[in-house]
Amino acid sequence: MCSTAYKWLLSSWGAAPFFVREEHLGWLKPDRYGHGQATGELPDYRFELFDTARKYEYGGAIYATVYELKAALGYLKEVGLDRIEKHTVALAKQCRDGVANLGFDTWTPAANPSPIVDLESGERQTIAEGLQIGAEGPAGLPETFLFTGVAVREDGTIYVSGDRANVIYRIGN
Repeated sequence: MCSTAYKWLLSSWGAAPFFVREEHLGWLKPDRYGHGQATGELPDYRFELFDTARKYEYGGAIYATVYELKAALGYLKEVGLDRIEKHTVALAKQCRDGVANLGFDTWTPAANPSPIVDLESGERQTIAEGLQIGAEGPAGLPETFLFTGVAVREDGTIYVSGDRANVIYRIGN
C-alpha cells in the first residue's frame, strides 16, 4: 500500500508512505534503484539490496517533508480518525443529497459510508484549452499532463498552476 502525503494526510509533496507485508518482501521487486537500498557492491557493477522493506528506499529522504508528515499524522491522531470520518461522511452525504435534490444523478448511493461523492451528469464543458500544465515526458513518451494545483474561489474563479509556463492561470470571473 502506498499513499501520497499531500492530500489525505495533510502534509506536503515529497513523502509517500509505503507499506509491504513482511511475507511479500521476497516476491515484490523494486521498480527503481538507488543508493538508499544497497547493502554492498557485487562484481560487474551490481549491488546487493537489503532484504527488508529498506530495499524500496531508492532515494534520500526529504527531511523537512518527513518532519511535516510526522506533525500532520500527530495532528490527525489528536483530532481522531473516528471524528474526521464522522464529519467528512456527513458532509459528503449532505453534498450528495443536495445534488440529488437538484435533479442530478449520482453514482454514489444514498447510504454511502465514504466521504467521496461521484456525480453523473453526462455533461462536459471545456472551459479552457492550451494551458501549459504538467511536464514534458521522457524522449519518445507522451507528456505527463499533471499539474500541481487547482483552487476554486467562492465566486467560481478557478486558478490552475502551470509548471511548464511557470504561471498561474485564472479562469472565469
